[in-house]
Amino acid sequence: CAQNLMGLLLCWPLPAAGGGATEASDTAGPSPESQAAVTKRLLLGGAASLGLLAFAMVPTKDLRLKPQKPLYFYVVQLLSAQAQLTQCGSLIEDGQWDNLRLVLPRIRGSPTNAESALYDVVALLDAPAAAKAEPLAADFLEFLDAMDYNKYYDAMPTRTISGTENAEFVKFSSAALKAAQGKLAAFLALVPPQDLAAARQQAGAQAAEE
Repeated sequence: CAQNLMGLLLCWPLPAAGGGATEASDTAGPSPESQAAVTKRLLLGGAASLGLLAFAMVPTKDLRLKPQKPLYFYVVQLLSAQAQLTQCGSLIEDGQWDNLRLVLPRIRGSPTNAESALYDVVALLDAPAAAKAEPLAADFLEFLDAMDYNKYYDAMPTRTISGTENAEFVKFSSAALKAAQGKLAAFLALVPPQDLAAARQQAGAQAAEE
């Protein structure tokens, strides 16, 4: 259901204004109104998504210089992102949306820098592995964004959402989190075992120092 962003969005009906998804909507799937709203949100965010996918399809060597540090260095950053995703699960379950919105940019950008690390890793993989890794990187970043339901659902954050609405948003964001974790795990599986082991050792040493 959540192999891609469109699938994720169509799996979760939009909560009705002042309430939540009805029992009928749960069994019958998204209504035409929900699908139209999803399409609108995808169009609004389409430029960024298309740009990301286009970037993923262009050979990294044509866009930047070859990374100067060893492969494991960038994998350490991705292992940090992986650990932080687990923490995000608790924030989603508790409906701590404001805290989640503080954490997500710090995973993608500074200080974790997962986005740049993904493409640095791709640049250092051999050609067959890089070809598989690029779409996984793009999908991971899309699902990471989708963990903040406000990216695609007009939830009007200036008002207090109902308990039923919040429950629906928890389901949606949890599905996005699970999908992001799956894409990142598949990406890391393409890293040569010796580099992944070195990264895990370095990540463990850093955690012991904190």
